[in-house]
Amino acid sequence: MILGEAEPNVIPKSNILRNLKYEERKRNRLSEDPIESVYALKYQHPYNNYIKDIGLDRLFVHYWSTPQIHVYNNYVQTTTHSKISIDATGEVVRRITKPSGEKSKVIFLYDITVNDRKTGMQYSACNMLSERHDADSIMHWLQFWKRDGAKMPNEVVCDMSIALTSAIIRSFTSYSSLGVYLDDCYEHLLKRQSLKFKLSTYVRFDVAHVIKSICGWECLKSAPKRSRHFYKRVIGQLIQTTNMSDAHKILKAICVVALNETEGTSGSTNIETPSEKCKSFLRRVIGYENMNDDIGNEYETDNDIMNFEDLSNNNFCEWGRAIETEARNEIVRGNRDNCQFLPALIPKIISLLKTFPLWSSVMSTEHFPNAHSTASSAPVESNFNNLKNRTFADEHLPIRIDEFLTKHISSLEGAMKIAMAQSLDNTFETVETAKDESLHNISSIQQSPTEVLSDLFLTAPADYDIADEEIRAQENWGGLVVPSKRKRRSYLEKNSEWLHIDLQQKVSVVPIGILRNGNCVKLQPVKLAKKKVLLTNTCAFDSLMQILCTSFCDSNHFAAFFQSQQLLELTKQMIKLIGLKAYKLRAEILSMTFPNHNMLPNGMIHISTETTVENLIRKLANSGELYYSYVEKIYCSKCSNIRIISMPIIPLVIEQNISISEGVESYFWKRFSSSTCSRKDCGGTTDVSIEKNQVYIFVEITRSTTNSLPSIPLLRLSDISKEIWIDDTLLTLGGVIAYVGPQQPINITHIGHFKAYCHRIGEKWELYDSLANNKQDCSEVEMVYPHLLFYRV
Repeated sequence: MILGEAEPNVIPKSNILRNLKYEERKRNRLSEDPIESVYALKYQHPYNNYIKDIGLDRLFVHYWSTPQIHVYNNYVQTTTHSKISIDATGEVVRRITKPSGEKSKVIFLYDITVNDRKTGMQYSACNMLSERHDADSIMHWLQFWKRDGAKMPNEVVCDMSIALTSAIIRSFTSYSSLGVYLDDCYEHLLKRQSLKFKLSTYVRFDVAHVIKSICGWECLKSAPKRSRHFYKRVIGQLIQTTNMSDAHKILKAICVVALNETEGTSGSTNIETPSEKCKSFLRRVIGYENMNDDIGNEYETDNDIMNFEDLSNNNFCEWGRAIETEARNEIVRGNRDNCQFLPALIPKIISLLKTFPLWSSVMSTEHFPNAHSTASSAPVESNFNNLKNRTFADEHLPIRIDEFLTKHISSLEGAMKIAMAQSLDNTFETVETAKDESLHNISSIQQSPTEVLSDLFLTAPADYDIADEEIRAQENWGGLVVPSKRKRRSYLEKNSEWLHIDLQQKVSVVPIGILRNGNCVKLQPVKLAKKKVLLTNTCAFDSLMQILCTSFCDSNHFAAFFQSQQLLELTKQMIKLIGLKAYKLRAEILSMTFPNHNMLPNGMIHISTETTVENLIRKLANSGELYYSYVEKIYCSKCSNIRIISMPIIPLVIEQNISISEGVESYFWKRFSSSTCSRKDCGGTTDVSIEKNQVYIFVEITRSTTNSLPSIPLLRLSDISKEIWIDDTLLTLGGVIAYVGPQQPINITHIGHFKAYCHRIGEKWELYDSLANNKQDCSEVEMVYPHLLFYRV
């Protein structure tokens, strides 16, 4: 076949290949009915070693293997503090069609994941596919697993699902329900009574889900940015408290600050108000590395240690309400406004206190001294990610339940072979080192490394009654929500900057006008050197300037370091007034950036600025108007050749469920790899050094496709990472330049339209379209094709 000839008939069509693939899969099925096929799998090798129990109506399948039990039990026996993570996910198995034609309920995959830090292995210990998601069904699965020989772990981590938590409590402790367990913890922690049963397993909420739930509170979302982060950081320290005395002090200080409309000094006595004292105390709680050294001395009154025997109801909400009452008695008029006045926050915190022992560390000191200060279910979330994006990467999930089981069990079998081999390799090292370790330090405790937090979203119940809701509760997996891109651990860590932050600063958004597109009919040509200049297709430049302008207004650090000449002058003019002077400055910049000018018959100069934003930034960087995002120096130690690569943007190809912040980090990591010198007859090894722009960077994102051509991914604004780290500098998202046009790879000869989505202070989004008359406020759930991202200090 040569160029221009018709396609031969011997080349199969795509629909024929699809039919062949379908027929092959159909032949491999044990039965046309997926339920009968699963039943047949239970008696066929090797699946008979995995499938333990099957239920028909409603459907469930319990499956694990004896090697999984052995590897897990060995982990429990050889680890000081064994931990498992339990969670559920959906969209992996299709619903079953019943004889009546009705579809079954959604089927979830439940997973118990072990992350063995000693061997470096992570694996599934037990799984269940189930149509029923109540606490009894989950408990039946867990107890069956225990009866099959699985040992009790020291710690179980899950999300904030009531059904899942209740099943874990009933399976791994001696308590009959979640409510009874919380009541006994209340008696033990607040009334100093002994627990009814000895705790062998520590049940905890994943801290990422807790923080995400707190971040979703409407009262915090609508609060000013500085106040919002202040309260999130304070609650982050409350999560890590290990005793009730510290927890009480922090809770009372939060209530006093949130309920007092004023602060400062009292007008009559000139003494600091309780609100002022509490805010200073909370700033130190956030800022000091060792909270325990200062928490007892910063803010104390005679009533700090309450008589908990006086509380009538045995729940932590009553404790929270008693603290609120105490705080209301300390409302004192000050001499200035309290910018952290937020009374709507108190009911939310009191509601969260219902499960206080599950999301805080107050139970760890006495009963589980080896536990980490926070709990993470990242291992099970990572397992789900590997399952969907690696094991089943070539499948279009959801699929038939029998097909899912065969492939999943095959992957579990392979993982167990590797895990058992790794376990054997480490056995000899453990035996040899055990003697020496026992002689030198019998009571040594291995500290857990910092937990990696998951960014999954969660719809957590705001108000519920444990006793009434527990029986009716259903596991509520989040569905197709994209994982959170930002690392939430920042709210948990100490930050000394908060000792100096001005919490009284009231920040307002500076309004910016729209730089109109040169294609607008009402926009007249401007005069340059006594000649009229007509600009067209300026949307790329206009979108870039809108983002630079809003970033200049919102960030003092960026404004101080933005040293461009003409762009800086245009930015200041746009803030003041977008008029003739601003359009003349734009024409001067673009006439030098695009030297190809066309002379019209009437003597007017026409300049077409049609280009991609990436190409525009490259031109501006080469002319010195913008800094490069990074400069890479490649040095050969053999021939001393130095090659310098200056990159105005960071080209990023992101994969599914990979955040932009992770992608940037991975991009620079790959750039550091050594290579062979490019000069002929050298063959030396090169060293790479990268000088990164820590003031602002541009990131171009694309997504690889099946035809090997990149495409712009369709994303929600909320899915784009708001913060990224460049070495030790935190950069904030300044805006997104979105592409509107044919969904083909962008090139200079085929351009669509560009719009600027500016990320303003207070988590506010503004849309600047150079073809529109006014800016528009937009929601973070808006879907866009992000061509370029701008991050700045």
